[in-house]
Amino acid sequence: MRGVGMRFETAGRAVLFSLLIMAWIVSGRASGEEPDLCGCRGHPQSLGDFDPASQKSWPPGSVMNDANYVLTIPLPPDGVLIFDNFNAKPWGKRSDYQIRFKKNAGNTPVTLLVAGAITIGPHVTLYLGGADGGHGNVHVNGRGGEPGPGGFRGGDGAYFDVNGANDGGEGQGPGGGAAGTGKEGAMTEGQPGKFAGSTDLRPLIGGSGGGGGASSRSGNCAASGGGGGGGAILLAANGTITLDGGINADGGRRGPYISDGKCATYGAYGSGGAIRLIARSVTGKGGMSARGDRGNHRQASPGIIRIESLHDDQLRPDWTAPPAMRSNVIGPVVNPVRSEVAITAIAGQAVPETLQGINGDVDLIVNAPGVVKVQVRTRGVPAGTTVEVAMKPKVGGAALRDRVELNASGCNPKGECTAFISFELASGTYFAEARATFQTP
Repeated sequence: MRGVGMRFETAGRAVLFSLLIMAWIVSGRASGEEPDLCGCRGHPQSLGDFDPASQKSWPPGSVMNDANYVLTIPLPPDGVLIFDNFNAKPWGKRSDYQIRFKKNAGNTPVTLLVAGAITIGPHVTLYLGGADGGHGNVHVNGRGGEPGPGGFRGGDGAYFDVNGANDGGEGQGPGGGAAGTGKEGAMTEGQPGKFAGSTDLRPLIGGSGGGGGASSRSGNCAASGGGGGGGAILLAANGTITLDGGINADGGRRGPYISDGKCATYGAYGSGGAIRLIARSVTGKGGMSARGDRGNHRQASPGIIRIESLHDDQLRPDWTAPPAMRSNVIGPVVNPVRSEVAITAIAGQAVPETLQGINGDVDLIVNAPGVVKVQVRTRGVPAGTTVEVAMKPKVGGAALRDRVELNASGCNPKGECTAFISFELASGTYFAEARATFQTP
């Protein structure tokens, strides 16, 4: 903190929940052709056939770790990767191969669109799990765990002698877990993040972070951080998805250690994320998970797994955790109407286009505490919709939330609307988040 200034961090992107109900026609169905479920047949941006054993087939910028068992693929700005076929079979003799995805600046979910078939072979996992929260020790408080792609960061733990806070930080995201409170004699732990997406996974959204732990007084009283939320992934194939390996979008665990249990508490678990499969048929002997804290604690919130296939899928029901939602009705790959909600300015200062709040870093500094005006802009959101804005302290207090209605006078003919909302804020560091819920005919 600079002097008595105020730092604002954004959570990396605004959150939007939109329930869009409309018809969808599958290309080619009327003429008797096989439906183009992914909308990617013959796409000019296709990367061709993917095979992890062939470096020539890797998307540009992909990196294999030194031990040759983790391949990390960077996500483009929209998070969409298009292939003719995606054949992720083991590329050696190990039993623990992983394909990971490097988050982009907007921390979007992962979307794999495949004109042919998707195969995830035995011993191969598409990994999008949230990271565990950091532990507190005599030197530092526990930091919140990083999310999987499309998920949200865990809250930082408090450490009175380091960050001057008794209360931890709330987890990021619409279902971010409440922070632990550090009142002497009545301390509480952080609360788990909750998955807050819609059951149809449109829009696709990851898990929310767990709240950070508390520190009741000075001394060796460092709390642990909350786990990051699990990521989100959509796999859409015109052919068959064969899953003999795994897909993991689990939430991260809380930080495992605190410096002194008499004056510090633990953070909490990030929620599970989201996995959505779309295909002509789905088969295989593998499994999927979107659990909170790997399913080790009852209070941890799972995410959602959804399978949409023209034919009944052949996956074992007991090898998805939580149990998968299954449907023979193929929904849109994305919402047919593009909608956006974003915080564009705070106290008259423009919010940076490339945000680092998802990593726990500062994006914007406001030099004077007091009444702070937040500017929200929307696109494709109807006038009359209520937008909720949350200002979440990094540590040291409860989140402030308020709502503003989009007024028609603040909207232009392109469907872009601007609204303002003000908060009375003390000095400190904040994450700013916005979301809207609406339905169209």
